Amino acid sequence: MKTVRLNFKSSLHLGNREGVAESTDTFIRSDTLFSAFCHAFLLLYGEAETERLLAEFQEGRPPFLLSSTFPWVGETLYFPVPRNQFPTEKRIKKAQFVARPDFEKLLAGKILNDKMDLLPGGPDKTPWEISHTPRVSIDRLTNHTGEEFFHSAEAWYKKGSGLFFILDIKSEELEGRLKAAIKLLADEGLGGDRSVGKGGFELVPPVFEELKLREPKEADGLVTLSLFLPAEEECQPLEYSYYELVERKGYVFSPRQRSLRRRSVRMLAEGSVLPASREYRGRLADLTPAEMKGGHRVWRYGLPLTLRGRLEAHDEG
Repeated sequence: MKTVRLNFKSSLHLGNREGVAESTDTFIRSDTLFSAFCHAFLLLYGEAETERLLAEFQEGRPPFLLSSTFPWVGETLYFPVPRNQFPTEKRIKKAQFVARPDFEKLLAGKILNDKMDLLPGGPDKTPWEISHTPRVSIDRLTNHTGEEFFHSAEAWYKKGSGLFFILDIKSEELEGRLKAAIKLLADEGLGGDRSVGKGGFELVPPVFEELKLREPKEADGLVTLSLFLPAEEECQPLEYSYYELVERKGYVFSPRQRSLRRRSVRMLAEGSVLPASREYRGRLADLTPAEMKGGHRVWRYGLPLTLRGRLEAHDEG
């Protein structure tokens, strides 16, 4: 597995509630990242090559898997807190991410505690800040400002911090094209309001740095680093899993279609812990709107990138 670190040159708007600009996520989820990557791949290599790439995912032969993005600060990478942790202390209950050395302890079955390096921390410890910018809507027909006044939320990453994601590349032949598409994404930007300069980033060298994590030898669980949409036959083991469901919705972004609302879908959040008694492949969900006729299909990425870990947390860290 390889890491890609992003150093943002501007703020990010990552809408987490449809039609509500006043809130934003602070990290980019795997389905959004995959969609952005496919758009960049389309711009570089054309429709036929992009359709060929997507066909490999649909046929159960994914040429790569990717994670959601998580924070980095200096040389420290942070990972999602596994969902088999049930802390009672207020500060720990709010923790979303844990530093790599402590994450490895959690994979081994240790229990989350206040001695671990957690995010968000205090104001001086948390690498991102949320700001709200006042805006007004503009009537598309008259080009005049309307009466609707609102605030738009933005996430800013402080100097020496940013987001990273993980790639598990199955096809070495694809590595060069992956790198080219990611470099184009740096200029295109990620998230909303890209047309006004938000979401642009620089790649922190080395790009595609090898990631080596300590995974327990006696692992009876799998921890997800991406959103996961189970296939029907993969749902039964979830009875013995630890997970949170998140609803994913939004709009279709396509150079060939007007903006349409895509159908929503529920997925397992990052940090879900599943029994290792079977393999999980996940799936791409076809969420093409009914009104979208004659165009390409709209897919939501739901393939899991996982690490081996203990299904139950049992020891103090």
